Amino acid sequence: IGEHVHWGGGTLRFFYSLHALPCIGFEATVAGKTFAYSADTFYEPEGLRRLRDSGYLSPERCDALIGFPWHYDVVLHEAGIPPIHTPVTALQALPEPVRENLYIIHITEAKAEESGLRLARSGVENTIVINTPQHEHA
Repeated sequence: IGEHVHWGGGTLRFFYSLHALPCIGFEATVAGKTFAYSADTFYEPEGLRRLRDSGYLSPERCDALIGFPWHYDVVLHEAGIPPIHTPVTALQALPEPVRENLYIIHITEAKAEESGLRLARSGVENTIVINTPQHEHA
């Protein structure tokens, strides 16, 4: 957890999310492209700071949770009912360039449509493709 693991030409890093049950998210990098998966987690910067200030989170843990890699090429992030899930309002407040790469999970289709955020749909026909440059030896 927290270490970069190099495997198959890419790099993985697993991290603990913040949830009532232990959950692990991950990020992946390959061919210059990046992907992040939040797992079940609570993300709302002011709420995380309140938990830190109340002594429930260490400053380092708070910073790690707030420092989620929103700038990645594709982000799958859960949304749900706080305090054990991320409120939709926190995701709606993200900058537009971040929301362009964001797919939400763990939420009903109706709530996703209501939020204006893009739902990651199930099924092979909804596979999210991250185009990578053709390798010269491929």
